[in-house]
Parts: sequence; C-alpha cells; structure tokens
Amino acid sequence: MSKTNEIPAPRDLANQWLKDFERKGRSPVTIRGKKTQIRLFNTWCEERNILFITDVSKSILESYQRYISSAPLGRSGDPLLPLSLLSRLRAVKLFFKWLCDQRFLVYNPALEWELPREPGLKIKEVLSVQEVESLLSCCDLKTEVGVRDRAVMETLYSTGVRKKELIHLKPEDINVDEGTLKVVEGKGDRQRLVPIGDRALAWIRKYQTTVRERITFNRAHAPYLFLTLTGNPLTHVSEIIGIYKTKANIGKKGLSHLFRHTMATLMLKNGADIRIIQQILGHAHLQTTQRYTHLCIDHLKEVHSKTHPARYPSHTTPLEEEDE
Repeated sequence: MSKTNEIPAPRDLANQWLKDFERKGRSPVTIRGKKTQIRLFNTWCEERNILFITDVSKSILESYQRYISSAPLGRSGDPLLPLSLLSRLRAVKLFFKWLCDQRFLVYNPALEWELPREPGLKIKEVLSVQEVESLLSCCDLKTEVGVRDRAVMETLYSTGVRKKELIHLKPEDINVDEGTLKVVEGKGDRQRLVPIGDRALAWIRKYQTTVRERITFNRAHAPYLFLTLTGNPLTHVSEIIGIYKTKANIGKKGLSHLFRHTMATLMLKNGADIRIIQQILGHAHLQTTQRYTHLCIDHLKEVHSKTHPARYPSHTTPLEEEDE
C-alpha cells in the first residue's frame, strides 16, 4: 500500500486539525492564527519535496526552525520577533501531537524537538501606592464620567485584568458574595476567576446604580459592564487613563497595563506567592510572571537580611572571629 493511501495529505490533515479546534469552541482569532502558522510549514515542506507527514523527522523540524528564525517573514521584511517565532513553532509542535493522538502517526518527531525559550521582557516601571491614589483622586465624582472612570481604574488596580478583558466584562460576571470576577481571557477560549477587593466592588456598585442604570434605561440591554454615556462598549480605556495620568502629572510609561504591572509588583512585595500572581494574571507560564521579581529584589533583600538566621550583624563576621 502506498503512503498516499495510508494517511491523508498534510494539508488535509491540517484542515482536520483546525476543524477539531472549532469543535472545541476555540475563538476564530485562534483558528485563523493556527491556519496561517501550519500553512507556512506545509508550504515549506512542499517546496523541499517533503510530501508525506511520515517523512517529517526531528532533523527536518530543526531545519524548519532555522529557516523561520532567519527568513524575512515579518511585515517589514525583517526576521520574526521572538514571540512570533515561538508562536509558529508551537503550532507545528501542537499539530504533531494531535497527529499522534489521532493515530495518524505512530511516533511523534516533535516530541524531543526543543523550542527556544519565551523571551522574558522585563517590566521597567510601576506606580507607587501614592501615585495610584493620586491618579484615582483626579476623577471628578460630581460627573457620571468621573464615577465611571473611577470604577474602571479601581477594577484594573484591584484585579490586574487586561484592557480587552475589562472591556468584555458583563454585569453577571461579578460575584459580590464571593468577591470574584469571571474573566474571559484575551483569545476568548479560556476563562478564569479573579479576586476583586471590596473597594473596587463598592465603586462598581456606585457606577451601576448612579450611571449605568440611566444609560441603559428605555433601550436595548447593553451586555457589557462598562459603557460610554451613549450606551456603547467602552473601548477607549487607554485614552481615559492617559488623560488622568496627565492630570496627576505622572510621567511613567504605560496605560491600562501599568495597573496590571503595579498590582502584581505590590502584591509580590507584600508577600504573595508568585504562583498565586500567575493564576490571577492568567499567565500560562510561570516564567512570564517572574518578570516582576526583578522589581522586588531590593525588598526581597531587605526581608532576607531581617529574617535569615545567619544575618549580620546579629552574628559575628569572619573578620571579627579573626580578631578574637
């Protein structure tokens, strides 16, 4: 029996893989991305006369990795950025795992294929507690916009959710009794529960009762929690924060993500376990969360010097022992 009759062609297999994503309820954005990534791999194989999926070996996968690491595939004609490169390689690795799970392959050539590590982008700036309070106090609470904006920023500060996650929050996502938010993650294919503090909940309640109820009165139900005064989804969150940063005379870089970075860093400094921070932020990999630890190193050193049993000057130093 020929290889052609044994298993479908690589492009047909890729289509089945993508349909499996659809059946699992993955978002259209995720599916489009995987389609582009696996199509690039299949085209590369065809150009090199690798026509059967069973012909792909670990060495061929490594050759593909070298190709896309240096080929001018970016929009500007430059090599791909590290995260884009890693995303394309992960898609291929996931595809081969699926082929084995579906018994199209007996052995997975990508099993021992080592991908590059995810680049750790360091967080450069966060707000102090005083700067956060200064920012929040700039809201004019005599206006509906001011009340809404205070609720928005209190939510960002308390939960560390991403801008897109905040925009898609719905009133029913809030569980006041448990003090949690149900967050639909950026790509739409995962959810997580995030704790939210009493202060943020109080401001959300004030916004709902004094602003949102008027906005949605006598009109079709607006599904999202935070709205413009005309009842549309509040999509210009970054612009809003930029305005208040200017009012508070805060020159640090960042907008909505500045609250996310601040929340994570302050919680770490106050003793929160890094894996708890990982769960709250929705990071798939702990390495991503570890970007925050370098901002806490001075604080960690201070804690170490105060709590370690062999700390100085409580014990004699080597020089002191020599003097004795």
